[in-house]
Amino acid sequence: MPINEARVPTELQPLVGAFNRMLGALAQALDAESTRAERFRDQALVDELTGLANRRGFRAALEARIEAGQRSGWLALLRIDGLEDLNNRYGRQTVDDLLTESAQYIRDAAKGGLCGRVEGASFALLVDAAEAPARQVLVALRARLNGLARAAGTDDPAAWRGGAADCGGDGDAARWLAAADRALHLWRPGDTQEFALAHAQDIESAGGAVRGTVRDLIGRGCIAFASQVTRRLDASGAAGALHVELRAALDTGDRLIRAAEYMSYAGEARVSAALDSACLMRALEHAQARRDGLATVVNVSAAALIDTDILRWVGSYRHDARRGSFILEFSEVALLGDPDAAEAFAQLAQSRRLAIGIKHFGLHANALSLLRRLRPQHVKFSVTLTREALLNPDSGAYVSSLTGIASALSILPVAVAVEHAETLAALHALGFRGVQGEAVAAEILPVR
Repeated sequence: MPINEARVPTELQPLVGAFNRMLGALAQALDAESTRAERFRDQALVDELTGLANRRGFRAALEARIEAGQRSGWLALLRIDGLEDLNNRYGRQTVDDLLTESAQYIRDAAKGGLCGRVEGASFALLVDAAEAPARQVLVALRARLNGLARAAGTDDPAAWRGGAADCGGDGDAARWLAAADRALHLWRPGDTQEFALAHAQDIESAGGAVRGTVRDLIGRGCIAFASQVTRRLDASGAAGALHVELRAALDTGDRLIRAAEYMSYAGEARVSAALDSACLMRALEHAQARRDGLATVVNVSAAALIDTDILRWVGSYRHDARRGSFILEFSEVALLGDPDAAEAFAQLAQSRRLAIGIKHFGLHANALSLLRRLRPQHVKFSVTLTREALLNPDSGAYVSSLTGIASALSILPVAVAVEHAETLAALHALGFRGVQGEAVAAEILPVR
């Protein structure tokens, strides 16, 4: 906010005036960059190779459909195996041609509806039909896709597998995509079924035993952490360590249950909050034992924003320099679900010298609003978005705009899951100033 020049001594008014003009210029620059970022975002919703929607574009279209009250049909995921072998044998162009032709078949099957390439070897489409006709469409599509794969030279006669979940009833895009993914994993090589279709409710009820185990472990605080370091990124490459991120697993005593297994059963607010509380307690112990002075990042869920016990914990938190600072990291979608609660939580946390971090950043249209309202310590960009930015100039321009805005607000933009050191220079050119992944640090063994 500009300073009122009339309220300062006359000799200071020229300095205050210059300061106010600088603030105005910075605000205009940020607004212009925000507009530019939104324009590039709109250009970055399409997969460059296939012309289908990319993951971000598909999810946005699915969310728009849900908001319009359209809750019908079957959401299918299809995945092809063996692309690496095909690439090694015949070259990248063969793989690209196969994916492009497969995308056309999927577009035809969608009949003008939703479809997209959501990962390198994975596609999604929505078949707006009842179960029997939807199965016919998907079985026929998979047969055509397998024919293409055989023609391209794959050894597996059934390289494509698929699963679909119904889109009726309650739920959002994340829940439907998760249900479709679980349906996909019901399919096993050698199964007689041509396509795995399952009702979301049935999929969830089938996990009852796992759900009970998960709740019991959370209730008893059986948490183990794997740690990964985030490093500073400069023009010469990865530099010193910035913070240690703790990733929780549930410890059964015999094995560790990773997040990919347990998160779908910890989705209820009460269970999520209990998990967050257990993670925070164990994280404090972990940081106290580590005593390396690095900040500690703890992943928490949307439930933490409004849970009474966690808010009480935040309000009574006391910073201890011996264990370093604490950063509570939320996903972008969790914060956007209730931005007012997120802002109130951030203000409370920062008043107690806790910091906020955001992960999976950049996927939603109003992601920029979080930067100004929450002033997080860092933003960890979506892996999909970052990889697109390295390949697609439009996505690269969009990401550069976001990293530029973050840096202008003194927020650290971080690239995650970076696998190859050769990409560090390109990531720095995109504006990233922090990096995490195998290219810069191996994962530390779990600490029980």
